Order: sequence, then structure tokens, then C-alpha cells
Amino acid sequence: MKIECILHIKSCVLYEIKYDNENLGEYAKAIKNWNDVDYLDNFFTKHQEDLNQHFYDYKTIDCAVSETLDEVIELESKVYENLNGDCLDEIFKPLYNEDEFDEEMVKSKLYGTNHKSWLRVYAIRLGENCYVITGSGIKLNRNMSKPHLRKELNKINESIIFLKSIGIEDDIDIQNMELNL
Repeated sequence: MKIECILHIKSCVLYEIKYDNENLGEYAKAIKNWNDVDYLDNFFTKHQEDLNQHFYDYKTIDCAVSETLDEVIELESKVYENLNGDCLDEIFKPLYNEDEFDEEMVKSKLYGTNHKSWLRVYAIRLGENCYVITGSGIKLNRNMSKPHLRKELNKINESIIFLKSIGIEDDIDIQNMELNL
């Protein structure tokens, strides 16, 4: 596991976790998967029961794939626009409603851009406008009880342990690590 800087613009810094056995970091992998029609078709076919809920207006698989392809373009633009505007804290939210951003290493999430978006990017907030992306998911239910989402929760927890093990607990630590490379 290692940390890679996605972008460092002004006072905003966005990193991603890259696992040793992976070719891409977690953010790059999410964008790649969410732009892959076969990946999306397989995902929505496997989770069709969740997709066929009243909340999502009983979407078809083709419709879900099409909406996701459109939304991922908007989500990626939203991330880069907010990096330029020093506003990552405006688009990332605490993973749990009871958490606040004044705590250290806050588990966080970024929603897709649609009103009923199922796209999620999971991250750890290290400080003001400084995040480490740990994973992503397509969330079709109220909680994170599905196996693919529990895996993302585990990745957040593993990433916190990893960051602490290499001496990173806040934005200053990670920026000092970057300077020493």
C-alpha cells in the first residue's frame, strides 16, 4: 500500500491509496470502472434487486448504466473544480452524520452529482481541504451492509492504520512526507 498525490492545487491536496497488487490508485480505478459499460452492466445485473426499489423509480439496467456514465463525467469535473477553488471541504462530507470535521482523520464520502446519486468516493480527511481517497462504491441501499460496501469500510479502516503506521495523522504530516520524497 502506498499513497499517491492526485493533485495539489493552491491549498487543496487530494491523494489516493494505491494497493501493491493494483495498477491504479483507488480514485483512478473508480473513474475507470464507472466509465466501463461492461463493468456497470455486470454490477447492476448483480444488484438488480437493489436497483428495482421505489427510491430509484425502478430503473432498468440500461438506464442505470447510462445515468452512471453521464454522472461520472460530472463528478470528475466537480472534483477538479473544487480543487481549483479550495473547496474540497464543501464536496466531501463526514461518512457518519454524527462526525464533525474538527476531529482528526475523519472518514468521509463524496456523493455523485445527481439528486439520487449512488456513486460514492470514500476518503479520510486529514485536514482542511486535504483528503486521501481509500475507495469507491455504488450504493443502492440506505446503509453499507452489502459486501461490496463493507469492503470499502474495511479499506477506510485499513488505510487509517496504514497512515498512522507511517507517521501520518494530519495534513501537515502528509505534506512533510511529500517534501521528503
